[in-house]
Amino acid sequence: MAAQSVSLPRVPRLPLPGLPAGLRGPALAKTGVALRETAAGVGALVWGRARTNASGLGAWASGLWELARREGLPRIALVMLFAHLAISSLVYLAEVKTFVPQAEGQGPMIDSLGKAFWWAIVTMTTTGYGDLFPVTPLGRMFGTGAMVTGVLTTGMFTASFASMLVATRLQEAQGLTALKVKAHTIIIGWNRNAESVIRGLIAASARRPQIVLINELPLDQLNEIKFRYRHIGLETVRGDATHEAVLGRANLAEAAGVLLLADTTSGVTGSAIDDRTLFVALAVRDANPEVKMSAELTADEKESAIRHAGVEELVISGDDTSFFLASSAMAPGLARAARQIMTYGSGREMRRVEVPRELRGATFRDARLYYRQDGDLLVGIISEGAVVTAADLFGSSTDWVDEFIRSAFATQGQDVVAETGDRTLALIPPADDYVIGNKDFAIVIGSGLRAA
Repeated sequence: MAAQSVSLPRVPRLPLPGLPAGLRGPALAKTGVALRETAAGVGALVWGRARTNASGLGAWASGLWELARREGLPRIALVMLFAHLAISSLVYLAEVKTFVPQAEGQGPMIDSLGKAFWWAIVTMTTTGYGDLFPVTPLGRMFGTGAMVTGVLTTGMFTASFASMLVATRLQEAQGLTALKVKAHTIIIGWNRNAESVIRGLIAASARRPQIVLINELPLDQLNEIKFRYRHIGLETVRGDATHEAVLGRANLAEAAGVLLLADTTSGVTGSAIDDRTLFVALAVRDANPEVKMSAELTADEKESAIRHAGVEELVISGDDTSFFLASSAMAPGLARAARQIMTYGSGREMRRVEVPRELRGATFRDARLYYRQDGDLLVGIISEGAVVTAADLFGSSTDWVDEFIRSAFATQGQDVVAETGDRTLALIPPADDYVIGNKDFAIVIGSGLRAA
């Protein structure tokens, strides 16, 4: 009989949802590449954070080991270990070799090295569980030695450990410990304007700033300052900033910037204050040539020398006093306006802000209109790492003075107007058709929500 074929019912094909048109073909490949790049970026960020945390943990462990070594903790620990091994071995041998059974099948309680080690630890740390103990006369004699040795060595270890902790706290209170902060601002020196500088840094920072003070103030005054600014975690290092070790304790190698104040607490007066500022600037430059330095001088005689020492920004004490006094007499209200611009937290202060990406390549005129939409006033440009040409300053101005200067540069075959040593220049204001570059920052009067 021929086999009959049975036809199965056909399963209807269900329509599968298709991808949107924007995710097909080349668009899908681009999306995959973008996802892979994002995943790689996240992986690199996580790996970087892990390496940073691991290096911080290693530095902490290294510092802790150095303190323990100074207090003699490793030697005490070795003595305790040797005593533990020796006494536990002697007790084990005494119990096994000298035990006399009183009944059939009876044996010593400590009949192995493992039990002997456990009993020695319990006894020498004065815990005394009572689950194991020697029963032979010789074993009890060694046990007595274990008790006395345990009390002495454990007491010595705990006393040394407590001493280490107390010494650490005292060193921290005196500003004598190495700090682990990073991307912080170091303020070297102290005078009557120092706290105003600290408050200005706090007001100018979008996040909590990390500030480290280096000076030789009395301990009680340092502790009072730390308590006053405890909300930002202000740190102090006490010592002479001309010494490399003192700068190292402040972690100068990873600092974001250094402010050198005209120090009036070091016992020097007059021009010697600026001489000391110069010496500190040289010490900072030798320790970290890449860190950005700003300095305060009492007079302008040392200006050239301190700029050669690597100081980028310089302030002369009292340099603006004449302006405020003259303007208050001749132009009432101008000094008040200037003070408002120079005071952080006023809402109308002058700030350096990062130029948005969409303004790169735009003219100064367009950027000024952009900032006016947010209620801010763009007054100038800070240019970093770029030379300034005549076209940048004069643009397409047809004024006869500008034309004369422009032609003088053209006659000499030069176009560069300024190229400072630190390659940073403030243009207030540049020409309307000045083109904003990638290394330019805006000088804005206003809230400065985009502050750099």
